[in-house]
Amino acid sequence: MEAAISQSRPAGVEILDVSIPELDRDRFCHFGLIMPKAGAQSPNVVGPYSLDVEGRVLGRDERVVAVDLMVDDITLQRILLNILDRELGERHPETANRNRHGFYKRVNALRLTPEFEFTIEALLEDKKTHVKMCELRGTRSTLPPGSDDLLRPLMITTLGRSGSTAIINMLSSHPQIVAYKPTGTETRVASYWMDVFMTLADPSSFLRQIYPQGLSHNWWLGDAHVTPRLDDDPDTRDWLGIDAVDDLAALCRLRIEAFYRQLAPRIDRPDALYFVEKCQPRVGNALPGLLGELYPLTKEIVLVRDFRDMVCSMLSYKEGTAFAPRPGTTWQDHTEELGKSALNLFYNWQRRSGNAHLVRYEDLVREPHRTIKDLLLHLNLDAGGNAVEGLAAVLERSRSTLKQHRTTAAPDESIGRRRTDLGPRRLEVVEEAFGPALEGFGYSLS
Repeated sequence: MEAAISQSRPAGVEILDVSIPELDRDRFCHFGLIMPKAGAQSPNVVGPYSLDVEGRVLGRDERVVAVDLMVDDITLQRILLNILDRELGERHPETANRNRHGFYKRVNALRLTPEFEFTIEALLEDKKTHVKMCELRGTRSTLPPGSDDLLRPLMITTLGRSGSTAIINMLSSHPQIVAYKPTGTETRVASYWMDVFMTLADPSSFLRQIYPQGLSHNWWLGDAHVTPRLDDDPDTRDWLGIDAVDDLAALCRLRIEAFYRQLAPRIDRPDALYFVEKCQPRVGNALPGLLGELYPLTKEIVLVRDFRDMVCSMLSYKEGTAFAPRPGTTWQDHTEELGKSALNLFYNWQRRSGNAHLVRYEDLVREPHRTIKDLLLHLNLDAGGNAVEGLAAVLERSRSTLKQHRTTAAPDESIGRRRTDLGPRRLEVVEEAFGPALEGFGYSLS
């Protein structure tokens, strides 16, 4: 197995700033943050990839059921109240929190970007109302990088129904880019192994080796809300949280590399530099960012489309299966969730602007040659006339070969379809949900 690189690194997580606003005494009896504090977090307590979060919070008339770690107004981690503090409870007998007064969790800091900001927000008993309790800003260690001779990830980050299948089909025709069945499957080899890594690198999971607490189904995942501390054996705890995590990262990178290395010669790509896959935007340290730590030469394409037209396409594709609200949620609820995802995609694009190249669906349709040339330049590949013409020809042919993916007769008809496909009320809901993301990506609301 590829050995993990154990070079010197920053001393774990460092909290640069903690801001706690004045407590709303009408809603809360008490709030106190015990950990983390401003300053370097001792690696003997949390290691380079973990962050202890502990505090106390008491609601007055409404019970606090959990605290949420929020990034860009989206929940990154939920911690149920799991601490009984009798002394604090006796000092505040008026609290609605009778038996649970505090929270603790050893959080997987790899879910945060290397330079991060997040808020801790109280979730009240209606399980809808959030109240911001504090803001934190800090840094964390990055994973040991692999060598430059690895195949380079090329990730297409998109919400879907934005031309991603056509662009991957086009890119897969390039002699230096490898893809597995670009039009036949939604291949997610990198996503698969990075999800495996993030799951097993979470303290809630890897500490179950020491504290199994029952061997029921999926016991090795641990409890998402409870983390054993193992502070009585720091040597074992640190090995599990540092060396074992580095080794796990190297293993997952090896499995991704092995898949595409065995594939490349079979599809006549012996000189491949990149492998290309789709991925979805996520809160916190999104997949391209995590891959960028393991693969220094990772590139990303952020593929967007006027989100109003995207919703129209979702509603039309395969009888609306691409637009599927969760059970118990409404059309409007689902639209608002998609709007948050689109805004999260914008924030992530901003953070990774050095390695993330923006492609608008409308530009790909209307100005394919210029758009393709800019894309090849971003990838440091030949962007001469023949190269551009070759990819443009593949893109043009895909209009007939990928017609099962289309929901309009021609690409031009898919631009601006919101004006006919959405009624006034639905258009109003969509524009309200996606307004900030539309503005961020340069789309006009007129």
